Amino acid sequence: MSDLGLYSGWYAQLREYSELVDQVLLAGLGNLEPHTEASRKRLAKLFRSLVGKSDTDPTLASLRIWMGRHIRLSPTQWQMLSEALIQGSSDNLTVQLLEEVARKLDLYRAQVFYDMRGR
Repeated sequence: MSDLGLYSGWYAQLREYSELVDQVLLAGLGNLEPHTEASRKRLAKLFRSLVGKSDTDPTLASLRIWMGRHIRLSPTQWQMLSEALIQGSSDNLTVQLLEEVARKLDLYRAQVFYDMRGR
């Protein structure tokens, strides 16, 4: 696979995850509308999968490594964040953690886009 193919696939996944975090933040964590609730549950599932050790999905394995280096949350904190999303909790800590995840994902997505364009 070419570098462009590798980076474009990774960029698409990062964009999807980044947009999911943004949707949840913009809609409000306490919003119980079906679409928003589905986005929160999907994001919670993503965070739970980052804690797991199954590397059957190479994208999740790469994301787990990257998040471990750049978003320094313990597995317990990822689990707590996941539970807060499922419950629709909108406490300050949950919002702050999601905003941090959103910022880091956006920065990384920009770097991958830069790499995809050949520097």
